[in-house]
Amino acid sequence: MKKREREEQILKWAYDYAKSGEYSDYVSIEIKLRSEGFIEARTLLDSEFVRNEINNLCKKNSKSKKLITK
Repeated sequence: MKKREREEQILKWAYDYAKSGEYSDYVSIEIKLRSEGFIEARTLLDSEFVRNEINNLCKKNSKSKKLITK
């Protein structure tokens, strides 16, 4: 995989993780990505715009805030 493709994939995963509701903020997602061997995650998420978008998605999709009704 070329560098640009790898970076695009890492960002896609970061946004997917944020939408999953399993992560609280960009830091937890960065830690997850780095633990999977994607050390460039820190650099790729080093943008106020990206961090804010990811944090907002995490907050919006937080499973701890969702209520289950029957």
